[in-house]
Parts: sequence; C-alpha cells; structure tokens
Amino acid sequence: MCEDNAWREATTDEERECRENGVCNISRCTQRKEGKFKEIDGKQQVCSYLDANEYGWKVANCAEIKTGQKKCVNDDLVWACEDYGSFLIDYFCAGEWIPVSNPDAYTPANWSKKRAEYYTQEMHPDAVYGDDLVDARDGNVYKTVFIGGKRWMAENLRYADSVETPNMKSIHRSSWYSDDVKQFSCDNQDNQGCKYSWTAALDIDSKWQWIDSPTLPEHTPSSLMQAPHRGICPEGWHVPDTTEWKILGDIDAVALQMRGFRYWNNATDASGFSALPSCYYSDCSSSYWSISENENVNVYIWKIENETAAFYEWGKGDLLPIRCIQDYPVEP
Repeated sequence: MCEDNAWREATTDEERECRENGVCNISRCTQRKEGKFKEIDGKQQVCSYLDANEYGWKVANCAEIKTGQKKCVNDDLVWACEDYGSFLIDYFCAGEWIPVSNPDAYTPANWSKKRAEYYTQEMHPDAVYGDDLVDARDGNVYKTVFIGGKRWMAENLRYADSVETPNMKSIHRSSWYSDDVKQFSCDNQDNQGCKYSWTAALDIDSKWQWIDSPTLPEHTPSSLMQAPHRGICPEGWHVPDTTEWKILGDIDAVALQMRGFRYWNNATDASGFSALPSCYYSDCSSSYWSISENENVNVYIWKIENETAAFYEWGKGDLLPIRCIQDYPVEP
C-alpha cells in the first residue's frame, strides 16, 4: 500500500478489507492510523476511536490542531484555544482534549495565572473595581467590585479555620446517621473557594439546620439574624440578605457570569461580579446563601443560571459558596 509517498506492506486487516469488502482506500481510518491528521472537505480531521472497535475520521478540535496531537497528558492546558465570539476558551486534558466548563479543570498554578490576567480593568472596562480585600485571619486576598452602590467580593470566600470558628466543625447528628455531617468543604478552594452549610456560613449553632427537635422554635431566633450579619465574613463585611441580592436582580444574568467557560457561552461579566459555574452536564449555575429565611423554614439563595438569576428556597444543610458584602462601603 502506498502511504505518505512510500510503499509499505499492508496489514492483515487492510488486506482482508480489500479482498473481502473491496475497501482498498488508504485514506480509511484504522487503528493503525489513530491520531493521524488529514484534510477532508476543507476541514482538518483526525483518525479517532469511535466505539465498538470502530475507527473513523472526526473534525479535530482546536487543541488537537494546535498541539498536532490527539493524545494528551492529564492536566495539560492549551490557553485561548477556541473563539467563542466575546471571549476565548481554554482546553484541558482529561484523557482527551476538552473545552473548560468550570474552574476545577485548572491546576492551582494555572488558575492563579488565569486569575491575574482576568481580574483587570482592561478585561472589564465597565466594571468598577475596589481595592483588594485582605482577610486578616488567614491572609487570603480577594478582588472586590462596586455594584449598585455596594462593595462586593468578586470571588468566593476561602475561609477554612474550623478551630477558630467551631460552628464550621463536622457534627454527628444522631445514631441514625453513621457519618459525621460536613459543615464546609474546601476541596478546591484555590479555584472555587469553599462551600458551607447555612449555619456555618452564618456562624451559628448547627442545630438551627433542623426543626425536628421539639425543643427548638420553628424559626431561627431573630436575635441571631439581625442585618448586617457578619457570619464568617472578614471583619467589616457580612453575608448578604435578600434586599442586597435584589440589587443584582436588575442586571442580566450573563453580565454576572465569569467568561471563559464552555456552557456559559453568552457570558459578558460586564458587572465584574464573576460568578463561577458549577455544572451538571450542560446545566450550569452559581448559588449563594442569603441570611433570609422564609415561612417554610427554608432559606433564600440567589441562583445564577445560564440565562436567568433569581431567588430559590433551599435547605440549610447543603453546602454552597458565599459572597461577602462590605458593611458601609465608600464609593470609589
């Protein structure tokens, strides 16, 4: 068989296909050619494994074209790979090249680089950034932004000290539950920040997550919930209530979403709020605690979805991120 302007001996499979099925075309994609590139109908295509031991040509993605390789090493990254119209999207390796859909795709070092390039006035000409917030408790530094006369954290809180804040400790609810119940999680805090139960976020006793105890009133005591309620926010900052989240209600959801992720392809982040997506397949959203309960003893969260942003009722035991807001901001 002639391949790449040179003769070679045909494989057994190629000879059988040619003799039995009349398939003698060297351009056919086979296991031997996996990873080879070829222009077909004006498009760069790559020979790929499909399924059921079948191979075929598929249009190569931008990372395969830029690297010249179909195979990749996990956590490798191709920056600014694909043009999504208003932004460029990165591709990362997870067995194969995949467009980034959430911050978990980045190593901490790569996220630090992206963060430094992203939170700039050049990238957000309409946003009004404030000075960086330094949390005196742990040294964490946060970008801040002014929206609706309020100064917000433009990143999720990363506070993780359950020694200084005992209400963040895991609890053993009862003999019915074999495992301790986590009150916070910082599995990927460098990228996503931490996630907290409602009571941990508000720094109140975890017993207020449940109302099935006859010794507890139906609602959390109002004396614990007076606004502004600091919770676990840095000094001078607090967890927003529903009136403060409503400030964002006049802003299009896409203007609150961080750019650069696969399924938020209409994101503009014009406000500078930079919500991070958490995705279940193509359904992505960002949800944040408020301090406000409702009549059903759930609480209100602010949820930013693909095209909308609105309040939802939520159970207090789930783990969600928080964005802190300054008590008495001064306009820049």
